[in-house]
Amino acid sequence: MDFIKQIMAKVATLWKNWSLVQKIILVAIVVIVIAALSAVVSVSSGPTNVSLYSSLTEPQLEELKFNLNDSGYKFTESNGNIYVDSDYIAQKIRTDLIITNRVPGGKTGFEALGTPSFTETQWDKEQKLQQAVKVQLEHHIETLDSISDASVTIVIPKEELFKDNQKPTTVSVSLRIKQGSNFATDRKQIEGVQRLIINSVFNLQPDNITIIDRGTGQVLNNFDDMQEFDRLALGNKEMDQKSRFEEKYKESILTALYTIFTPERVALVNLDITLNTDIVEISKKEHPPIITTADNPATPYSEEVNQESILVSKSLNNSSFQGSGITPEGPAGVEGQTPPQYKELDSQYGTMNQISEQSNYEYNTVTTKQIKSQWKRERTSVSVNLDGIWKKQRNTDGTLKMENGEILRVFEPLSKDDIDRAIALIKGAINYDVQNGDSVVVQAIQFDRSKEFEIENTYERNAQNRKRIILFSLLGLVLIIIAFVVMRMLAKEMERRRRLKEEELARQHQAMREAALRSAEEDGMDVEMSVEDRARLEMQENAINVAREHPEDVAQLIRTWLSEE
Repeated sequence: MDFIKQIMAKVATLWKNWSLVQKIILVAIVVIVIAALSAVVSVSSGPTNVSLYSSLTEPQLEELKFNLNDSGYKFTESNGNIYVDSDYIAQKIRTDLIITNRVPGGKTGFEALGTPSFTETQWDKEQKLQQAVKVQLEHHIETLDSISDASVTIVIPKEELFKDNQKPTTVSVSLRIKQGSNFATDRKQIEGVQRLIINSVFNLQPDNITIIDRGTGQVLNNFDDMQEFDRLALGNKEMDQKSRFEEKYKESILTALYTIFTPERVALVNLDITLNTDIVEISKKEHPPIITTADNPATPYSEEVNQESILVSKSLNNSSFQGSGITPEGPAGVEGQTPPQYKELDSQYGTMNQISEQSNYEYNTVTTKQIKSQWKRERTSVSVNLDGIWKKQRNTDGTLKMENGEILRVFEPLSKDDIDRAIALIKGAINYDVQNGDSVVVQAIQFDRSKEFEIENTYERNAQNRKRIILFSLLGLVLIIIAFVVMRMLAKEMERRRRLKEEELARQHQAMREAALRSAEEDGMDVEMSVEDRARLEMQENAINVAREHPEDVAQLIRTWLSEE
């Protein structure tokens, strides 16, 4: 502490001894240093943008932006490049694009990985290149949600002089799969990792890649052994598609019925859709007529002229012969072997004419190859039960009729017309086709509503009990109010009578006192009055005088006193 105090004292002494210019320079230096440190901290702590790919054309850039928006990734665009917040996110996005075969422009090798700087100089050795590719591949594979660890081994053999002696490049990948993941049985994910490896290693064939599960030692990319998994996956996909079809038709059926019969009166008993998942390929060859003159749509009649074929070429051959025929008898110096009966014909004279005509026509040919949809609705069966209407009986005043604590109800079943209309609605909702064997069954079976009725009965009984309690409470309150008013009126009447009696007594006493005073004055007696009596007498005389002069004011004053009492 003493050391710090000494330093502070020295600094204070120096500050006092410095001139104003020196102080300004010191303050400016401190401010500049603080601003520089703040700028360094803000820049270092800010997000580092990483470019995904470089040298992209405008169509490739638009394709990349569409794929990133479709996958929900956040990015920024600047000067024709796409940037993300960190290198990890960049690797994850590149892995996703490669696995889903959506790399912009079909980039492969190092371009697909976004690391074109591995072969930056010529003296880089092959082992260093392999190690760089190995590390980059491991990072990309580990960004997958199903993989916790990946180990990649790349073997690039020495280049041979003759192609027949050249050994292929091979890659082995050992994966540690996260617990609970279906990566080992998901062919799509395995093929995605395999495609990632093919796009990362030059001249690599799929047959030379081995992907194993480190936990079980199973070869994952041996797709010949995954036929059973593929069959199960296809079965699950078919069941999911069947469920989606059934949910779609269920919603259509219930929506159509709810608007008419209300939800509590409709029960969808069964809805079963049979799907035909066979892939049917149809090839056909047709010869439609050749249109030589097209129809003019602006006219009400047709000008179309067609013909079955067009003459391409035509040849005509005319041959004629006159004379006797010559019978060949073999080589010179050798006697012929012609039978005698044919030798007699050599001297006969004959004539031959031959005319042949050949025409070549061209026909209009249309070849169609059609693959029918894999998901075809083959048969739909629907069973629906509809309830009738329960009507509550009411009295003339609108209240519900009750008997033994239960509401009286009358059931009205559905008519045949209502059932036929419901069948028509269901057929329209499922695109009913009798050729597919579709069936729609609608029954009007009464629902068991005993629990619902018991709840309604209990509610109605409680409501009636509440009404009675409220009525009796109001009657009691009215009686209490009436009794209170009567007691109050009686109390006021008794008070009024008591006050009148006291006033009458006071008036009598006052009259007696005044009479005594008057008689005494008449007799000439000197009567001494008390101060209170004199004051009361003067007040009385003043009140009498005021009442005579202003009778209306006095009457209003008396009314006010009476209302207050």
